[in-house]
Amino acid sequence: MIPAGLCHAERTATVYGRRYQSGPKNPHSIGEMKNPIFPTFAVLLSLAPMQAVAANLITNGSFENKTVTGSSAFTLASGDNTSLPGWVVSGPCTTNCVLLLSNQYFAPPLTFSTQQGTFAMDLTGVGNSFTGGIYQTVDTLQGSEYQLSFYVGNFDDNTSGFAGPESVELLLDNTSQGIFTNSGITPLQVNWMQVTLSFMAAGEHTKIEFRNATENSGYAGLDLVTLEGDTVPEPGTWMLMAVALLVPAMIRRKAQPTSDR
Repeated sequence: MIPAGLCHAERTATVYGRRYQSGPKNPHSIGEMKNPIFPTFAVLLSLAPMQAVAANLITNGSFENKTVTGSSAFTLASGDNTSLPGWVVSGPCTTNCVLLLSNQYFAPPLTFSTQQGTFAMDLTGVGNSFTGGIYQTVDTLQGSEYQLSFYVGNFDDNTSGFAGPESVELLLDNTSQGIFTNSGITPLQVNWMQVTLSFMAAGEHTKIEFRNATENSGYAGLDLVTLEGDTVPEPGTWMLMAVALLVPAMIRRKAQPTSDR
């Protein structure tokens, strides 16, 4: 026969430096027992990527992903949303809006180069359409701050057809944020100038558009577009947060002492 004093086994566990014990308890004092499950859910909550700060939110920002093939220069028409995944070609320029150029493109005596990778944009199109551009819409958190970076390219101004500095206009949600001009010169090549600015998101989506603003040249380079800031939490993240917050509360409620009837 098991002695009456040993009819219940007592077990102890240490969680986050605290000691928890299960075994014979006064049924009216069960609500006083600490619950080791709560720290576990606290860990899960801390691991949840609620807001992935400093993630690049731009799709295909260096224009390496494309569906057009077979050349070192591709002319894109207004409304084209397939040739450059993530981007839509804009402007009233019909079939000749912008050019996608590879670093194999050669316009003697000039040698084309990119800021990064194999491809970059020329927002003037063939010659200069004056009205071409590209845009994409990204998910944002209203009221959060974002950092946008991009590079403006300028061909050697001393070469015929490319006289003068080259400019790109930036628009956020169809509102101009200014014209950015690169007058730097790298002999017989493209000179790249970085532009950075911060803005506060006005809504759940932000339209980012770049337009040609070059008047006297046949080139307006654009490359390496990045946008850093808070991402919108995924549905799975919201679910994990809900579980992490609700389950400990349910356990505590269940553990409340009950009165004798």
